[in-house]
Amino acid sequence: MKKSVVSFFLAVLLSVSLLGVAYAETQTTESKIISFTDISGHWAEAAINKAVKAGYVGGYPDGTFKPDQEVSRAEFTKMLTTALGLKSVSGASGAWYQEAVNAATEAGIYAGDFKSGTWDTKMPRKEMMLLSVRAGITGYKQDYDMNRNLYEGAKAGLIMGTSPGNIDPDGTTTRAQAVVVIERVLAVKRGETLPSDKYAVGAAEILWHKTNILTMLPQYFGNPMRKANNEYIEFRDDLMQSVSDNGKIACSVTKLVAVDLDDPNDPNRGLVTSDDFRWYSNNQIYKLKGASGSYAVFTTVDIKFSENHGTNFVTPCSTTIYNSNWKDAKLNATDTSNLNRDYAFFPWDPEYNKLMYGIRTDIKSGTITYTSGQLIPKQPNVSSKEFVIKFSGNLRNEGVKQIYSSTLK
Repeated sequence: MKKSVVSFFLAVLLSVSLLGVAYAETQTTESKIISFTDISGHWAEAAINKAVKAGYVGGYPDGTFKPDQEVSRAEFTKMLTTALGLKSVSGASGAWYQEAVNAATEAGIYAGDFKSGTWDTKMPRKEMMLLSVRAGITGYKQDYDMNRNLYEGAKAGLIMGTSPGNIDPDGTTTRAQAVVVIERVLAVKRGETLPSDKYAVGAAEILWHKTNILTMLPQYFGNPMRKANNEYIEFRDDLMQSVSDNGKIACSVTKLVAVDLDDPNDPNRGLVTSDDFRWYSNNQIYKLKGASGSYAVFTTVDIKFSENHGTNFVTPCSTTIYNSNWKDAKLNATDTSNLNRDYAFFPWDPEYNKLMYGIRTDIKSGTITYTSGQLIPKQPNVSSKEFVIKFSGNLRNEGVKQIYSSTLK
């Protein structure tokens, strides 16, 4: 009898030990531990406890949760599909995570998107958001790329920035981040509207299509023009490039960034540098530094020169926010807090004491970066005319391209 009891005890002990190993490897076993030793005061404590109670994630046998431990693609996919209650119709076979992958694929959450690495690869934040957007947001399109999904996720409040204006798309995903995002996915699916991080949304938008105007200027661009089938006409960042007639000079817009001059925490405020930019009105020139009461919209371009380009002066390509009512208004503002229309600003050339509309250069080959822009009012004047973003190549006679357009709501 004593031998049988000992044998039974050893068998139970072995089973528990093996269960702990499997749990640590797959993170699929439901844990009954709620008071983990390492989450008190953690920013994700509430979400972790909620997720554990829901049963789609657990802790470790030593009583820890390890909130800052990175998760793999497989672990996140397993958590997400379990939280959503998804089951694979084809069942489970192969690796421990295969049923979760099958379920995600059948639900349209995963579409063979991971072209490199394995399911054991640590999951970048942009991949986490790819699956999360498909799982939680209605109306997404399967052909949205990683950056578009990141933007849609940030706009819906599924993901926040890691610091002001930094969404860290290639950063790895921790267990805490994973459960917080999954809890937000579940909230969105319940019909809740979540708060979003405006700076993160703007950063994601720049990654998506080189601009943050949809985030920063909804009062101007919140009612975009539509196609015949009623779909929105997308922002055409692919058109913001030009090549000279001889093919030796290429100019492309790398960023079109709106900065709120009244927001000291605007993550792009560093573009408003000391005495580098000036704007003009009624034959007077004013410093951009210290301006307030308006938006500064910066266009940054890269101009690439090849050997034997044959010029020492270039007018850079540019973007412009155009409105015909603005065009007809006089350039008479003396204060940026009371603008009646748009006002252009350019780099200031201290050597010649004038605005730099173009670039003089003796460069033989290489790349020059140039920035200029517009000041625009905080609120648009009442106008029935479109607000249009136009691109001017300036390197050849190719006309002006329309990048985006919207009417006031």
